[in-house]
Amino acid sequence: MAHLNNHQNKFSFQNAQAEAERCLLCHDAPCSKACPAGTDPALFIRKLRMKNVTGAIRTIKENNIVGGACGALCPTAELCEKACVACGIDRPIRIGMIQQTLIEHSWEIGFRPLKSYKLHHPPLAKGGLIKVAVIGSGPAGLSCASELARQGIAVTVFEQRDEPGGVLRYGVPEHRFSKKFLEREIADVKELGVEFVCSRGITRRGEAEELLKQGFSAVFISTGLWESVPLFADKSRTKGWFPSTFFLEKTKDETKEIFKNKVVTVIGGGSVAIDCAE
Repeated sequence: MAHLNNHQNKFSFQNAQAEAERCLLCHDAPCSKACPAGTDPALFIRKLRMKNVTGAIRTIKENNIVGGACGALCPTAELCEKACVACGIDRPIRIGMIQQTLIEHSWEIGFRPLKSYKLHHPPLAKGGLIKVAVIGSGPAGLSCASELARQGIAVTVFEQRDEPGGVLRYGVPEHRFSKKFLEREIADVKELGVEFVCSRGITRRGEAEELLKQGFSAVFISTGLWESVPLFADKSRTKGWFPSTFFLEKTKDETKEIFKNKVVTVIGGGSVAIDCAE
């Protein structure tokens, strides 16, 4: 997450419309090819420019269930915006800001683009409804759960922590990404019928296999990469060393109290290091 679009500098909907007007409407748009999430920015910007606002919103959410969070947190300057053809003429289209603003606008106007995906005839396995367990509720778990739910499959997400969201909730400071914004994104997943079971870690050996015996047809494991690489191979030398996740999970008041009157060194210069230093 090398680049973060700060909510304090977000677009208004009118800003997003004006920015979409700058799009060159490329036939073979390089911005969409450069989007690793497959959100297809060329298509939703084209729809917005043609005043098909709900169509633009639907494109984002159908392609990327956490499209709003992605618009706010994705390193767009190194991906879709870097590939934007407008770079050779002026500045790139601010794709991430348009994406984030469209999702926020959908909440303001009460538009629910995924409402129609509640299927009346869900697929059945031998013996009943197909059920899938998803372990972890970060971006991968949310994406998997939404894709399955849209196909009529019953999904239960197991989350070890108290609230769902994974790195979106516990790995990004509040001042960089609003938890209220995340709650709205997760509400879209819940609207598809996905059930969340929090404070329920799947941690024991063989516990995932036990879910299969309990009637789940499959288990998707999306536990993330929370373990940090130690600074020294010899752990006895790491007294006073804390991984970045320790800082990011704490509130600013908590870290201030822990490190009060102490000199702290941050090793690294990327976006995570900057978040810790702040």
